[in-house]
Amino acid sequence: MTASVEKFRSVRISQRGDRKINQDRCDIFEHDGITVLALADGMGGHPKGEVAAQIFIDTALHHLKKYTAENFDPNVYIADVMRRAHRNIMKYGIERRPPIYPRSTAVLVVIIEGMMYWSHLGDSRTYLFRHGRAHMRTMDHTRAEAMRLSGKIADSDSQSVASGRSGVSKCLGGMKKANEIEITPPLALQSSDIILLCSDGVWSQIKNQELEDIVLDSTSDFNERISRLVDHAVKASHPNSDNATVLALFWKADSNKNTNTQRNGNGEDEVDSALDNLRNLIDKYN
Repeated sequence: MTASVEKFRSVRISQRGDRKINQDRCDIFEHDGITVLALADGMGGHPKGEVAAQIFIDTALHHLKKYTAENFDPNVYIADVMRRAHRNIMKYGIERRPPIYPRSTAVLVVIIEGMMYWSHLGDSRTYLFRHGRAHMRTMDHTRAEAMRLSGKIADSDSQSVASGRSGVSKCLGGMKKANEIEITPPLALQSSDIILLCSDGVWSQIKNQELEDIVLDSTSDFNERISRLVDHAVKASHPNSDNATVLALFWKADSNKNTNTQRNGNGEDEVDSALDNLRNLIDKYN
């Protein structure tokens, strides 16, 4: 399913793989100049993961409609959505008889006035592709990621460890207290940037270089590339493939420097500072 507007092109694709049901959910919303991308992966081994994932998506949409561009604060919105979704998931589970404890990963990206903000819980990822390479990605809340960051395993080995289900340390649902929400500093988007959200059924099944090569293949249409990425991930892990979901956005418009300066205070200096802070929260992906 695709959507086209003046400033970007987007595509979302989800496959069930070899699982009985698809517990992944994703969507893209627009409201009063605000664009929101949301993706969730209901966690296997816990009941009604697909419901938890859908609650997150529904919460993101419902809460967005409460705002206008004038009173919208991306940081407040992201934190509120994550916390409200957690409470809504817990409420749903506790009301079952007997009570259950659904869980889901969550990725939330907000774009307003050419600036990107994002947050996540679990091992669903956000990638930013820029200048012909995978420029940045979120860090998974997993033991495998912690091992990679500490040097105990190589980056090239992290996918095989992750595909062995190395344990998610942060998620929505499953516990009374919501996890701490970390939100990246604002990042100015540039023309031809690609934002890609995906579940672990995609990234953990293929090599880093394969993912990058497919997404950045300039000989193929953008929609075709994303479709091929999901197909490749599912086929690579058959007959044990997981749900595989991607939500991708190709940014067409150059950022409005004057608008961004007004919103963030110091223009290019502010963006440079934000990038420095951003690298403390997310992994520089080569």
